[in-house]
Amino acid sequence: MDEQQFIGVIRNGNAFLQVPVEHQMSLLGLDKKTIKGLEGKAGLDIGCGNGALVEELRKRGVLFEGIDPIAPRDSPYLISQNIYGMFPMDGAILREDNSYDIITAFQCSTLNRAFTIGGILRGPNLIGGDEEDKDFHNTRVINAHFIIYEAARVAKPNSRIVVYPCLTRLEETMGHMLKMSGIRFHTEKIDKNLAEEYMEWEFPGEIPTEYFKRFGLYERTILVKEK
Repeated sequence: MDEQQFIGVIRNGNAFLQVPVEHQMSLLGLDKKTIKGLEGKAGLDIGCGNGALVEELRKRGVLFEGIDPIAPRDSPYLISQNIYGMFPMDGAILREDNSYDIITAFQCSTLNRAFTIGGILRGPNLIGGDEEDKDFHNTRVINAHFIIYEAARVAKPNSRIVVYPCLTRLEETMGHMLKMSGIRFHTEKIDKNLAEEYMEWEFPGEIPTEYFKRFGLYERTILVKEK
């Protein structure tokens, strides 16, 4: 598989495919010990989809909420909206500063397109793209910045914002601004077999392992607000 074929696989992937909750938790580093330490504490899942991860973590005693434009509107702990602004602007996360003890984002398409595969899918040359693609990409990038800053705003000081896959272009695109804002970030390696098992489930037989490192699939990004 060459790069163009790989791009085709990602573009044509089923965005509404429900990744099993156990895969999500493992790739986000939410093991039994971590979840035990979060019992009774508040969490937020960005890009929660139908809220399956939120539901599972609430069953385990973590007071999780989720936010996603496709989230069911009849749930008291799912916020059905996109994040496209910073507080107090429209599109901000509708919660107070320092609300959450942990924030997660698993395969959030806006973050992924802006900071991981965006440089290939919607880079300066816009492979196979047109003016409409450019406008869509620029909106995604702006919204991705809002997501990062809003997540940091509603996270408690020294709590973790955990993102999978790794945001490989975060340093390049936002590193200076984040450091100036007192937000530090690093990557954590995950078990390669776990990543490959997950990708085999989502894209059966499609993704050669040489792309895993390039697109952040062997690591997750951790962001921490210092104060």
